[in-house]
Amino acid sequence: MVCVYDSGVGGLTALRALRRAAPRCDVVYFGDTARVPYGVRDDATVSRYAREVLDYLAALSPSAVLVACGTVSTVFLPRAHGRYPFPIFGIAEAGIRAAVAAAPSGRIAVLGTEATVRSGYFDRRIRALFPHAEVTSLACPLFVALAECGYTAADDPIARVATETLLSPLLAKRPEAILLGCTHFPWLAAQIARLFPEAALIDPSAEAVAELAPLLADEVGRGKTEYLVTDGADSFLRAAHRMTGTAVGETVREVSLTV
Repeated sequence: MVCVYDSGVGGLTALRALRRAAPRCDVVYFGDTARVPYGVRDDATVSRYAREVLDYLAALSPSAVLVACGTVSTVFLPRAHGRYPFPIFGIAEAGIRAAVAAAPSGRIAVLGTEATVRSGYFDRRIRALFPHAEVTSLACPLFVALAECGYTAADDPIARVATETLLSPLLAKRPEAILLGCTHFPWLAAQIARLFPEAALIDPSAEAVAELAPLLADEVGRGKTEYLVTDGADSFLRAAHRMTGTAVGETVREVSLTV
């Protein structure tokens, strides 16, 4: 069994990629919906939230955990090595490698939450691989709300105005690759691609799943997905339906974290 952990419903992009790669693997999706969004919290709070959730998931004895939250991947995971007896895959490193590969001249834009951009993690790691890269990081917290509320369609006027306004500083940068550093952001890919048709859009969830997939060769279950949330199971179901266009249709259960 593999766990997918996100602060809310944005990690459904990672779950979608995981299901394509390992359709028979049993998955537990954990959404910390009581405390979403993480991206506006300070680093100490994000780290505390992540420890509480991962300690909870450890009791389920997963074979691996995919952290589908860009904020946790950049703020907490770099300091979490060796804390847990299972491998933890964050979306950050896989996305960074893919962005560098897609930008031969090094013009890379990173879109993230406030906490992710403040951490500077993407900038440092990109430049570690490509010292002369021209990295532009931009906080886009409104994208989380747009995705959660279902304003993501290519022809949605609200999403159109929001993306044009928020991403206007990037137009002059002519990025070759745009790293979508939050799992909510791929839901707005059509809007972003309209503004930057020549840029490669990097979905780090898909990249992380590609790296995780070899470990799942022996994970043969019933292909069951169980959803755990810390608050508002009905709201989660509605948000998931808005974002995916389909009903979740499986077990959604509210749980309390033991701290």
